[in-house]
Amino acid sequence: MKNQEIFKIPTCNFDIVVDTDAYADSIYEMDDQFAIAYMLTYSCFNVKAFYTFTNDPEFKRGIIEVVNRCHRQDLADKVFAGGTRAFDRGNVEKSEAAVDLIERSKGYSKENPLYVLAIGPVTNIASALSLEPSIAEKIVVVALFGHDFNQKDTAEYNLQKDLEASKVLMESDAPLMLVPCIDVAKKLELSSQECVKAFKGKNEIGDYLIYCMSKMCSKEYFPKLKRVIWDAIPVALLSRPELLTYEIREKPLIDDNVCWKLTGSHKKMLYVSDIDAEKIKKDMLERISEI
Repeated sequence: MKNQEIFKIPTCNFDIVVDTDAYADSIYEMDDQFAIAYMLTYSCFNVKAFYTFTNDPEFKRGIIEVVNRCHRQDLADKVFAGGTRAFDRGNVEKSEAAVDLIERSKGYSKENPLYVLAIGPVTNIASALSLEPSIAEKIVVVALFGHDFNQKDTAEYNLQKDLEASKVLMESDAPLMLVPCIDVAKKLELSSQECVKAFKGKNEIGDYLIYCMSKMCSKEYFPKLKRVIWDAIPVALLSRPELLTYEIREKPLIDDNVCWKLTGSHKKMLYVSDIDAEKIKKDMLERISEI
């Protein structure tokens, strides 16, 4: 299959699993919660499962708090736990999530792939690819991952949190749609005032997202708070691709200095180079407010 066919954005409903590090009541992040809610406003996403970063139950609760408030209680029992440790090539852990991805992908093919939305560290995906390399022909990974090619390094959180797992993903034959953090996803910045204006009193999920944002700072600072909603961009890539600029580029490796390493490889990936942040933000806020 030609690269342009592999990396064609689907134009109708498609099956997807979501690998996320959404964490309940976190004081550090909230963008996973926004991304999950945004995704659930689009019927094209046929969500089959969620995978948590580790087996900490607060990751599972972080997902369930969102899906329940989006009136998707049917998804609450489709959450599979990640492992207990970082990826180890010599001793790959068979987490619930990794095993589910292997088994679930058996029903798919290059022509009809299972999409894997990766908005956290890629430990589960690397484990599944290592345990059963053939799944690379049956999945397409859509990842918020690393920085753009113009940065001095690519030491972004999702990539460096489990560096060995990240290296495995980039070395694999799995098709990859890559959304860099800096200086691409970084453009989607949301203020607390915008969040309150869009959501307050509208619905359960809107009030919950305001709550998630308020957890990240003191009450006094909240009116001035701004946060990047990083994880919404891979969702927009699959639902509103006309709002992003992307092209087919070489799929690089990751070196020991946590930099992209271009080797002239024949392996390619879809690479997002720019976004219309304001239009994506408007779409996200309007759709979530109407749930």
